Amino acid sequence: MSFTYRQLEEINEELVVKAEEIVKKIKGRVGKSDDTGRSQLSRAIEVARSAKSFKVFNNWMAYQASRPQSSKFWKELGLIDHIRGVMQSLEKDERLPDKAAKVEALVRFLGFFRRAFIGRDYLGGDCS
Repeated sequence: MSFTYRQLEEINEELVVKAEEIVKKIKGRVGKSDDTGRSQLSRAIEVARSAKSFKVFNNWMAYQASRPQSSKFWKELGLIDHIRGVMQSLEKDERLPDKAAKVEALVRFLGFFRRAFIGRDYLGGDCS
């Protein structure tokens, strides 16, 4: 197992907790069936993975926040600010040795966030 892989595995639970915290904050403002959110998060994962750059991903989020079809999800729910906060903390995380590890952590966070978003009605309980 590589050094970076171990570091990423170590922060998985932190990323899950952060994703679930954000979803709990916005849960009451999201409809039961939010297909826009699902598709936006799927696309966000793809973009983050292919961009390999926080700046490029941030540019994509800004574009999505300005589009009428997706601005509610990104801007009105405040997700752009939440995700930018996560990116800032990943950027400063000394356990992640390089840009590739930081971007992979963002991709993992977005995956956990998508799962939490889809399962938002069933979040809760401690399974430690």
